[in-house]
Amino acid sequence: MLWTIYAWLVIPSGTIIVLLLISGNAFAHQLAGLALQKQVHPLSCVWLERVEFSLPLFMLGFSAMMFYLSYSACCRHASLISPMQNYGWFDLIFSDIPPEVHQNDNLHLRNLYYEEKNYYMTLLGLMLWLVAWRLGKLFDIGSKSKSSKRSKSSAPSRNKKLAYFFVGMFALLCADIPLCRINYNMQLSRKVTPQKEQLLANVGPCESVMKVDATNDCSIFCEKAWKLSQERSAQIDWARKWHVLGRFAAQIFDDARGMVQGESRVKEFFESKTCAQVLHSVDKSNQLVNLFCYLVVTLAITGAFSAFAVLLHDEGESVSQKGNMQTGSMQPVTGVPESSSKSLPQKENTHAGSKQSATGVPGDATMSEHLE
Repeated sequence: MLWTIYAWLVIPSGTIIVLLLISGNAFAHQLAGLALQKQVHPLSCVWLERVEFSLPLFMLGFSAMMFYLSYSACCRHASLISPMQNYGWFDLIFSDIPPEVHQNDNLHLRNLYYEEKNYYMTLLGLMLWLVAWRLGKLFDIGSKSKSSKRSKSSAPSRNKKLAYFFVGMFALLCADIPLCRINYNMQLSRKVTPQKEQLLANVGPCESVMKVDATNDCSIFCEKAWKLSQERSAQIDWARKWHVLGRFAAQIFDDARGMVQGESRVKEFFESKTCAQVLHSVDKSNQLVNLFCYLVVTLAITGAFSAFAVLLHDEGESVSQKGNMQTGSMQPVTGVPESSSKSLPQKENTHAGSKQSATGVPGDATMSEHLE
C-alpha cells in the first residue's frame, strides 16, 4: 500500500511541479507556487525561526526515509544469496553472477529485484522533489528581488549556521529510533506476512497440533512455521544492526519488559503454543504505533533538511543589491561633479539646435546675412 501511494502520488506530483517550474511560463510558475510557497514556521517562537515546513520539504523527508529503507532491504537480500554472503549489494550489481546463484537462490534474487525497483523509484522521487524545492526557492528569490518593497534580510551568521547544522544532525539521530521500528515492520509486511497467509490457508487438521506432537503433513506445517519465526528474529537483528540508536532504545525497552529476543524466545513459543497460534502472531504489530513512527520520522527528516537549508541562505545582501538595480536609482560617479551630469541635457539641446540650424530650417536669415 505504501509503495503504491509513493508510485502514484509522490513521483507524479513531483514531476508535474518540476515541469511547471522549467516551462518558462508565468502562469505555470504561479500554479507551481501554489504548492511550493505555503510554509509553516512552528519554531518561530524560539531562535529557530528559519526552520520551515512546506510541501516539498515534507516530500523530501518522506522520500529520504523510503530511500534509506529500500537500500537497507537491497543489502539484506544480497547478503542472503549464498555465494555473495561476504560481499555487499554493489558487489552483486557490478560483478558477474555465478551460475549456481540462479539455481539455488531464485527466491532471494526475485526479492532483490523488487527491492532494487523500489530503490531506484525512491531515488527518482528524492531527486524530483529536491529539484522542485530548490527551483522554487530560486524563483522566489528572483521575484522578491524585482520588488522595491522587499525588506532587507540579513544572512545568518557563521555561528548560527553552525547551530542549525547541529540541530539538523540531532533531528536525524532522533529519527533513527522510530526508523528502526519502521524498517523491521516493513520487512515483516513484505516477507513474513505473505508466507504466513499462505500457510494459514492450508492449515487443515493441524490447527491444534503442537510441534512436539506433529506428524506427517502437520510436521511439515510446523517446520515451516518454525522457519518463519526464525525469519522474524533475523529481521529484528538486521534492523537493529542498521540503526545504532534504534538498537539501544529497543534493548532498553526489552530489558524493561524482561524479554530476550532470539532463538530461545522462539522455542518458548512453540513449547507453550500450537504451531498455528505461533503463526498467527508471527507478524503481530501495533499499527497505530507504526503510523506514529512514520509521522515522527518524516517530520524529523523534514526538519533536518530545513535546518541544513539554512547553510545555503546567503542571498540577503545580493537580493537587496538586485532590488536597488531594479528600482533604477543611479549612484553618482566618482570624480564627476553632480552639476556636470545636470548640464548634459542642455548640451544635447545645444547640439540639437545647431543641427537644426545646419538643415536651414531656423537659420536661413543668418546665412543670408553672411552671404550679403
